[in-house]
Amino acid sequence: MTIEEVNKKIKQLELIRSFLEEPIKEDDSIDTIIYKKYLEYENVSNVSKWLNENGYTKMNEDNTKVVKYNPGDVSKSIKDKTVDVEERLKEIVKKLFNKHSKYY
Repeated sequence: MTIEEVNKKIKQLELIRSFLEEPIKEDDSIDTIIYKKYLEYENVSNVSKWLNENGYTKMNEDNTKVVKYNPGDVSKSIKDKTVDVEERLKEIVKKLFNKHSKYY
């Protein structure tokens, strides 16, 4: 591994650390929260569990009742190409998600 490669990895890890150190804000969108939590847990099941334990809910597909989040909802948000999330966060999370998805 070259010094340049090490420096690139350090820079990426510093960026990840900056996102992890930043608390969830009241005005963060649900997608931003999902992305931040995925960066922390790197697991869609753990993210959906955290969302449910912290009182986050959503409307079902036909908008008739409030339901809890499931791992598929988290995956859907991360796979969504049009999701409104800060670009650097989106790029890191999508790379992690794709890396983990290759094992299934």
